[in-house]
Amino acid sequence: YESLFELQGQIAKDTEVWVGSLKSELARVERENVLRQADTAMELTKSSFCTLEVQFHGESGFGRAVTQGFYTLVAHELQRRTANRKAPLWVEDDPPLSDEFLTPRRGLLVRPLPRDHPALPHVERHFCMIGRLMAKAIREGFVVPLPLTPAFFQLMLGQSVSPLLGLPRPGDGVAGEFVGACAQMMSDVENGVGSLEDLANDPEWSRRYMQAPGEEPVPPAPF
Repeated sequence: YESLFELQGQIAKDTEVWVGSLKSELARVERENVLRQADTAMELTKSSFCTLEVQFHGESGFGRAVTQGFYTLVAHELQRRTANRKAPLWVEDDPPLSDEFLTPRRGLLVRPLPRDHPALPHVERHFCMIGRLMAKAIREGFVVPLPLTPAFFQLMLGQSVSPLLGLPRPGDGVAGEFVGACAQMMSDVENGVGSLEDLANDPEWSRRYMQAPGEEPVPPAPF
């Protein structure tokens, strides 16, 4: 392994070196523009059966560790708060635990957008890039450390998603937790726990539906 790593380093430094048949494609990317250049790399290699190897511009590192670093950096940039405001992929965490990155407790929830949202084409392109990126990573034995929820993978598999799984819930640390609490109440109505009027007027409604596990008790209040 040490000899192989040393050989890879020599190849990266010497543009004249060529060994055997080409079985990989080399992409040189800039850390500062990694999202845009990752999108370009995925578009250019989407039909290729060659492995993707990445080298960062201005750096001499080369090999699987550097390529894994590329996938990790892209995942981090997809969680950057400023990037999410330009292309709103995810529901914002509330209250934010970090000024720089989204840090939801249960994972990244896909943000629903109306069909006429001006950023929708940009968002669709980002999700297309994420799909290609993950497919390439899985095929070549890399990891994209993007904390996605189970509901995301159900949607990708074409499965129906329960509102109780797909909506924010109290304790998730994201905007819209009240909507998840209302969905839980409606589920209880459908399951015969009580009528909508009785559950909404219950003085313990807030504790039943808005109490997050392990957090300070919520003051009792009806809906």
